Amino acid sequence: MHFALVCLGGAVGTGARYLLGGLAIRWFGGEFPYGTLLVNVIGSFFIGLVQGLIFSLLVLIYFVLATESHEEHGETEHALEPHPDQVDMTHASPRAA
Repeated sequence: MHFALVCLGGAVGTGARYLLGGLAIRWFGGEFPYGTLLVNVIGSFFIGLVQGLIFSLLVLIYFVLATESHEEHGETEHALEPHPDQVDMTHASPRAA
């Protein structure tokens, strides 16, 4: 399945490069591959957008599940705060005096 998605993404990118490349040559000339540049910039933007949406969704799911877990144990006041025994202070920086 992963391979098929990579192939599909490559096909979409190739078609977009071809179409934008033709338009860019008519508009700007053929000295620089503007079509490829545009497709890469636009594609990178969409990949970042999708990754950001997925990350936001995962964080939201985590907080919902953490809140539900704390509520099941009757800990509603500080539902999203970690228990003091679960805090790893080995990498904490010292406070400025």
